[in-house]
Amino acid sequence: MQEKVDELYIGWLNWTERHFRNPRFGSFLLPVLLVAGVYLLVYMTGGIKYVYSHSMYLAILVAAFLHGAKGGAVFGLIGGIVLGPFMPINVATGEPQETINWLYRTGFFTLIGTLAGVGIDTARKQAERIKWQSRHETTTGLPNRFALIETMEDSRMDPNGPKPVAFVVFSLENAAEIRSSFGFRAMDEVIMQIADRIREIVKDEGSIFHLYTNLLGVLFFDMEMTEVGVLLESLAKGVQLIPYESEGIQLHCEIVITCTNISSMEEAPELYLRQCEADLHDAANKPRKLSCPVMEFNPDAGRENLKLMGDLRESLEQGHLRLHFQPKVAFKSWVIAGAEALIRWEHPQLGDITPGKFIPSLEKSTLIDILTDWVIDNALLQIVEWRAKGLEIPIAVNISTRNLLHPDFPQKIMDHLERSKVDRKYLELEITEGIMMFDFENTIRKLEILSGNGINISIDDFGTGFSSLSYLSRIPADRIKIDQSFIREIATDEKTRKIVDTAVRLAHSLGKLVIAEGVENREVLDILEDMDCDEVQGYFISHPLPAGRFQEWCGNWKKSKPA
Repeated sequence: MQEKVDELYIGWLNWTERHFRNPRFGSFLLPVLLVAGVYLLVYMTGGIKYVYSHSMYLAILVAAFLHGAKGGAVFGLIGGIVLGPFMPINVATGEPQETINWLYRTGFFTLIGTLAGVGIDTARKQAERIKWQSRHETTTGLPNRFALIETMEDSRMDPNGPKPVAFVVFSLENAAEIRSSFGFRAMDEVIMQIADRIREIVKDEGSIFHLYTNLLGVLFFDMEMTEVGVLLESLAKGVQLIPYESEGIQLHCEIVITCTNISSMEEAPELYLRQCEADLHDAANKPRKLSCPVMEFNPDAGRENLKLMGDLRESLEQGHLRLHFQPKVAFKSWVIAGAEALIRWEHPQLGDITPGKFIPSLEKSTLIDILTDWVIDNALLQIVEWRAKGLEIPIAVNISTRNLLHPDFPQKIMDHLERSKVDRKYLELEITEGIMMFDFENTIRKLEILSGNGINISIDDFGTGFSSLSYLSRIPADRIKIDQSFIREIATDEKTRKIVDTAVRLAHSLGKLVIAEGVENREVLDILEDMDCDEVQGYFISHPLPAGRFQEWCGNWKKSKPA
């Protein structure tokens, strides 16, 4: 309610500012005419002895409103003199006023004009302060989201004004961690330091905005996209390479940067901001790079993502989601060591949807619990079906951070196994290193319960997340799966090869088996065999297959090294 009152108040003052304080509308002439009009009124009605002399307050208050305390005082003085020695008590007789009377009246008029002007000046400053606060973030003093929308709207409506071409957003991803560990002040200091670095690089070529607590934005005008690209490279390096500092403590900051092409500016500003948030969401789920591609404006991107989330339940019920299975083969014996269950979504309208388009969003919602339950149930049913046909191999299921944060997660897994009557050794749960960043002790406790009940645990995407030797030694995992981003480069990059070799030896020293995922050619396979890797998974062995074709593939497997 108070915000609405402030908005109306500011609007009224702005209107009067435009229409009455503008010289074209005679801001000085108006009170002069009023003084003259009051003088004529008093004179024509017989003189100062009648009540009409009080009409002079109107002229004085108008002058105070238009010109503040000084204007009120000046026109109070003028009004007092006009109705003083130049105005008789009685026009008919010509009787003059006593000097003390008109001097007193003049002093009173001047006082009223001054006080009214002081009040108006105070109100106007308060309105300006409210207006500034409504369009700026107080912590940084930078224009906020409302100011950005105004700027973009003004540019869209003015054909001759500067045209926005690109909007860059900077998101401090670990803001909550900084705030909880070091306090609000530290987070504000980091945001201000980021803003300072942006300002040093951008200079006068862009306008900086503070959109939300952890979001900053830069709006670029009248530039070629190639120039924007050059600035993006400088911005990416400038805000990420050097640590930030608060009270003498160096802080590591995870900053995600996105850039959206808005050169067309055919839509409402809110749509472009929505696109930027969607781009941020996508970028936050990808590996960090010291670069930032320019994304084309797509107003339907966020809408499509939310629609997919809404379609998921129905797709589960209608059978549009299926499991495919990718085999894992053991080195030395070359027997099939297991399979990983991978989701495939055959959407009735959109066709095949890759997991990368919907899993990252699901992992941030409660829908991931529903999907994980579905995957585990169907994986266990597949184990039962295969065992009936003589195929006995364990199936690995990916578990998200949100799944493990569920307080009854171990019991949920045990309930799944109890309902399916599947031996626990046939179920493997794959977790990522990132899970260790959330309530580590509680996570370890849950994993120990699962491991103690005979369920296999493996660490997926090893090397891409939060690694600590002390943590790894405590995780009750049987296997470590080295991420495919490393595996694909071991044949061409010596440093990557050494990293993988060290990881294999480290895992073996901790008593864990090593799985290499993403093997796509014979050369990589030979290198991994020389490193004494335990199991291998990838397109060189087999693509993910539907259950029926997977069973056929297993029947044709020669138990020998692929040619």
